[in-house]
Amino acid sequence: MIYECKAAAHRTDGTPPADPFSLDHTLKADAWQPLQVMSDALVCGSWTIPFSTIESAAFLFPNQRGRVLKLPVAILRVTSRGTTYDFSIMYTQFWRGALPFEVTRDGAPSSSLLPSVGLWLGLLVLAAGYVLWQLLSHR
Repeated sequence: MIYECKAAAHRTDGTPPADPFSLDHTLKADAWQPLQVMSDALVCGSWTIPFSTIESAAFLFPNQRGRVLKLPVAILRVTSRGTTYDFSIMYTQFWRGALPFEVTRDGAPSSSLLPSVGLWLGLLVLAAGYVLWQLLSHR
């Protein structure tokens, strides 16, 4: 095994959904389970997808424009033997690097999470300070 992560997996025979980030599509996904990248195949639950049968593979990224907290999430969409598999994953350093199968990354996020995390931490500190000030000033 080369790599393993948790993934919400969804399998579609035929035409894949237009919006894999929709709530309906997400709710139909199987529970989070290990997605394993082996030397010759992707394995998730009872599904084994040999790299030699992959017709196409692409990362899909949600439109996070305007969101304060930008999460590094992606859907790895793999088509093999007429079946489309969508794996909702955290887009970590492993997935950004060279993979043992060809994959497209159109629209990959290039910005760091630090500005978003810093903003949330700053807001959390301000909120905690306000609550503390309220508690101390009403004694």
